[in-house]
Amino acid sequence: MAIEKVIIQNFKKFKNPFEIKFNENINLLVGDNESGKSTILEAIHVALTCMLAGILEISYQHIYLTERQLRSISNL
Repeated sequence: MAIEKVIIQNFKKFKNPFEIKFNENINLLVGDNESGKSTILEAIHVALTCMLAGILEISYQHIYLTERQLRSISNL
């Protein structure tokens, strides 16, 4: 499985939609402290682990998390 792009919205510091596209081989996240590098990785982790647990609503090729689901996951 390869991740082509990630869109993050209403997750930690990313209130508005934030999209990041990944290259096929290697990708580097570079930025200042508190710029959201770890948050991007955490959002991917949450999306993938929740998808395996079956708590996401899947529509075509998009994955949607409600704010309530995100809050319940972050309280685990």
